Amino acid sequence: MDMKTNPSPKRGKRNIFCPYYSGCLDTVIRKRWSHWNCAKCEQRANREAEPEIPLNVNYTIAYYELSTKA
Repeated sequence: MDMKTNPSPKRGKRNIFCPYYSGCLDTVIRKRWSHWNCAKCEQRANREAEPEIPLNVNYTIAYYELSTKA
């Protein structure tokens, strides 16, 4: 696969589902950028690797505090 990475050295949105994400991450680490985004990448909207299950929780879990005194 021909990897054509194009990260930008500014704060912004990243597409973690992009097939080139790991290559961009390697570039960012090598260049020691503290921030980066996918704004200039042609693959920024590619969501092929996104899982079919939701990545968020739509329910709450009850939380109880128990006394340590008997």
